[in-house]
Amino acid sequence: MLHNKKSFIMLMGFCFILLMSCSLFFGFTYAKGLDEKPRKSYVTITIESYDTLWDISKEHMNEAYYSITDYITEVKHINNLNNDTILAGDSLILPIVE
Repeated sequence: MLHNKKSFIMLMGFCFILLMSCSLFFGFTYAKGLDEKPRKSYVTITIESYDTLWDISKEHMNEAYYSITDYITEVKHINNLNNDTILAGDSLILPIVE
């Protein structure tokens, strides 16, 4: 009986150490991902003839945005646009996520 109790305690100790090791590993891995915040900057462009928000967005967006419509929504918000109408010669501020 003493042998079984000793084996049980050893097994529990091993499981505890294994659990703590896994927790530390995954905790540090998760925390590392939180430190990597994307940097956002802005660029101003001049709208050319035949430019559309869709074409401009396709050219300037990257994988930081879920979709082109998300990017267009942000561009419209930044530039106080109520619709998709843009005019040649006007300036447009675009977000750039690095």
